[in-house]
Amino acid sequence: MDLDRTQRAGLFTQVGFLSSSDNATDSVPRPIMRGKHINLDVLCAELPAPPNVPPLPAQTGARTNRQLIEAFTEQPGTICQQCHGVLLNPLGFAFEHYDPVGRWRDTDNGIAVDAKDKYTFAEGERSFDGAVELMGIVAGGQQAHDCYGRRLFEYLYGRELDTSAAGDAALIRELGRRSHRDASIKAMVLDLVSTDAFLTRLP
Repeated sequence: MDLDRTQRAGLFTQVGFLSSSDNATDSVPRPIMRGKHINLDVLCAELPAPPNVPPLPAQTGARTNRQLIEAFTEQPGTICQQCHGVLLNPLGFAFEHYDPVGRWRDTDNGIAVDAKDKYTFAEGERSFDGAVELMGIVAGGQQAHDCYGRRLFEYLYGRELDTSAAGDAALIRELGRRSHRDASIKAMVLDLVSTDAFLTRLP
């Protein structure tokens, strides 16, 4: 079906991702989990292990889901702020227009949704207003394409990328360039399984 292009763009604004990366049994979306997925699986950003923290407090009063999470995770000088303030929350907040099961919403607790933020990509800092703008930045940049090549490599080779190996690094750069130029996944898979590194790998 045709979707509103001002509200949906690509896989990550569709119900499958939005509901599976959230807690659909809750009444509010969880941008932290959505931001975590984009960081780890789309941009290959490094995230340290989270500290032991209590769950988010219940929503009370006239404040939005975003305001609740910012107050809980972005207190200056805390260990939480180092990751949430610059990595997790900015990407997660881009999806604030979507409820836990992916339905579009313009207000949250009677207040207009704020989906604006900024994130420092490999190419530099970019600002965005909502997931549609964010997806355009991600698709147009090189970082997500490099990450895509890396995840494809790790899946087919059955091992993690060795960042110290010149051969691995060169292969990932080439895969990223090809992905950015709209190479098909079939062509990229065939290239990967035709290399000496794949054909002569240990079982």
